[in-house]
Amino acid sequence: MPQARITRPFSVNGSIGAEFEIIVLQNPSSSSSHTLYYDWKDKTFEAGHNDLNNNLKVKLTSSTYNNSITFSEGASGSGEYVIKLIAINGTTLPNVNKNVISKTLSKQTADSVITFALDSINNSNKYLTQPSTSLTSAVGSSATLSFSLTAENSRDDSHSNGFFVKESSISSVSGIDKQIYHKATGTVDGAITDSTEVKVDSLTGIGIGSQLISISSGTLNGQPYVTAIDTATKTLTFATHAQTFSNDITLNFKALGTSAIFNATGLQLSSVSFSASIVDRVTTTVRTAPSDSTTINVGNTRGIRAGVGYSGLNVDNGDSNLVKVVTTPDPADANGLLDDNGVITVERAQTLTVGTVLTFGDGSGGPEDVFKSAVFEGSLGITTIPSSNVNLYLDLDQILTPGRAS
Repeated sequence: MPQARITRPFSVNGSIGAEFEIIVLQNPSSSSSHTLYYDWKDKTFEAGHNDLNNNLKVKLTSSTYNNSITFSEGASGSGEYVIKLIAINGTTLPNVNKNVISKTLSKQTADSVITFALDSINNSNKYLTQPSTSLTSAVGSSATLSFSLTAENSRDDSHSNGFFVKESSISSVSGIDKQIYHKATGTVDGAITDSTEVKVDSLTGIGIGSQLISISSGTLNGQPYVTAIDTATKTLTFATHAQTFSNDITLNFKALGTSAIFNATGLQLSSVSFSASIVDRVTTTVRTAPSDSTTINVGNTRGIRAGVGYSGLNVDNGDSNLVKVVTTPDPADANGLLDDNGVITVERAQTLTVGTVLTFGDGSGGPEDVFKSAVFEGSLGITTIPSSNVNLYLDLDQILTPGRAS
């Protein structure tokens, strides 16, 4: 049940004249707490079973009896509840060897938080940040998580060569459900040798269809998928690729797509929609005038990559004229400060004046372009909010290719 105050109806079916009583209790949250019992008159839970109103006694006058139970909101109403129906005065229960039916329910302390972030598993150092947004919603409810997140190139000398999309144009990037995933880790509970089964310390975030993508130590044989889970022993089964793992190493899993995400987290995605747009084209300024030289001293090199074309006043693009090497990177820091030593090497010798602005790429967002930032906007439709917090990610590695210095 969600953390909000909620009234849950129930029905009891039986023969006219059948008698029963119902007791509802809230289990203590700690050794210092008391068991609370439901007062059917006041519609509240109170300490101890010391009131006639803690037992609801009913004799059926029709074939169905209807009533409801009210559960408090927040921390005081959270935890585990037990509902017991006891047949009395000769009444029997069908298909039950005893006269008691017991049902356990749980109630959240707080609503669940769903977080959505841009993420790169393979090239995280190419991005300045991996921003996120989130929503908070009641367990079992539906929701729409809207987002507008910016992927921005790193300012580090070694990783500041921009990126371009793998599609023919950035405008063709669309909301494909296979670009959304959930990440989880598990710790090996007992070394294995040449086995497709492994025990882990926790199954949280791991489900049928989760893929083992890396390990903290040793050698991973392929990237197998989880095909079966024994929840009692916390044993995972891989259909293929027998593994040899040391005890206590960390296994990193990726649940990609709506089905695998649901199996791993209980979160049901109903729709995924997003688009991407360039917001930061790559330009720089000539710092010292080259004279018939393929070496150009420039200011900011952030976003410039090998293999990209460029244009500017008096730039000679008579034939192939791509950037060959970002010889000396000089990405500006967060305050725009430079070391004033940026250098690029190009294919065709140039004669340019100081202050000439050079623009890189063709503006298409495709393989011939380069840019420093892109905004991803869209929404996730969620049919079912699970009982625990979930982190989801947009797989930048499937969409963007980082540039290289040479």
